[in-house]
Amino acid sequence: LGNNSTQENPTHTYAQSGNYTVTLTASNSCGSITMTQEVSILTAPIAGFEFTPGQGCIPLTVAFTSTAVGQVDNYLWTFEGGDPATSTEANPIVIFNNPGTYSATLEVSNASGTDLISQSQIIEALPLPIPSFTTSIDGLIMSIVNSSQYADTYSWDFGDGNTSNEANP
Repeated sequence: LGNNSTQENPTHTYAQSGNYTVTLTASNSCGSITMTQEVSILTAPIAGFEFTPGQGCIPLTVAFTSTAVGQVDNYLWTFEGGDPATSTEANPIVIFNNPGTYSATLEVSNASGTDLISQSQIIEALPLPIPSFTTSIDGLIMSIVNSSQYADTYSWDFGDGNTSNEANP
């Protein structure tokens, strides 16, 4: 559209991928003849992705969505600590079963090239609380040592109608 040349052997750079009709009109003193040819221009894709949620309790299910720009023929995802650990889908679902902070990588490609994006420590899979305590008894007095892990709040029931929300009652 509006790009012309009078050179015998021109070069042209296209702004984007697509199908284009190239027309050549050859002329001499005997006349002019026009030829057209369809060309397909393909540029390498540009990798990008989004995900939701970025944080949650295990098992944490995360939906990844490719936001790659351009024609993508192949996807290769890598999920550190995820299940599955790799995927060739455009929009995979991944489960993180163990607590931790995880990274993800997406490589996209087509016949013109490859691009890769890696995002570090973007998924935080939080642990479930692990209740644990020990007791020692001296007559009617019970001493408790709370050794719970990953807990923010506590709710004790002593079995005799008494309760407590203290960490170490």
